[in-house]
Amino acid sequence: MPRYFIFTLGFNTPEMIEGALQNFEETTTAEENRHAIKTLLHPGFPGNTPEMLSDLAVKYGWWGAVNVPNISIMENWNYCIHSLAHMRKGDYLFCFDPDVRMGKPGWITAMVEALNSDDDAVFCSAGMDFHTHDWFVREYGQQITVLPSGVRVARYNQLIAWSSGAWKGEWLAARPVDFKAPNKVYGYLEHADLALMAKHKKTWISVPDYVDYHRCSDPVYSQWKVESAQHKTDKHYAEWLNGRK
Repeated sequence: MPRYFIFTLGFNTPEMIEGALQNFEETTTAEENRHAIKTLLHPGFPGNTPEMLSDLAVKYGWWGAVNVPNISIMENWNYCIHSLAHMRKGDYLFCFDPDVRMGKPGWITAMVEALNSDDDAVFCSAGMDFHTHDWFVREYGQQITVLPSGVRVARYNQLIAWSSGAWKGEWLAARPVDFKAPNKVYGYLEHADLALMAKHKKTWISVPDYVDYHRCSDPVYSQWKVESAQHKTDKHYAEWLNGRK
């Protein structure tokens, strides 16, 4: 039986984290949850406590909350892959972060079907609301394939920002190296994984009809993410926050 490892990296406010867990509950089916191992991670967002996240895990029926070191977003995903999930063929690892808000049910099944339809695809991303705009389709060369089940699968001629998504277990289990990103703390997961895909002649796909209506974090946290992604700071959030005081 396939296993769906669901990880929420709880580096955000309790309100954002709870919103994501509620959204997961509202957009997944009983059959999908039968395969799901849902884990909330506590990497030490300023103001959060292990008790807060444990209470949320209990409230929404997740396996539990696990304390993890706040190394970086890339290294935290490495930790999930190698220390918590122990992936094997037939498994899938879903990233479902606190700012994810899926628009409708069926997205887990759609991603699994899409990945199973393509031997070369190792990651499937949710769609974003602008992916159907004419300018986006033209600029990124969107190509659509329709599966027998009716699920539409998109491919692009260049990298776009990924949303919530799923990795194939065998890809993660067999990967010879960890994610390595050009940014010390935040961002560029897509670039790191794409480099590995290119090396092994693999690719990624998307299910554009299953949209993640992303929610913004609080303005201060969002500013840090922007500055980090733009290489304007290499400080961890707590250190950066203390420097503003």
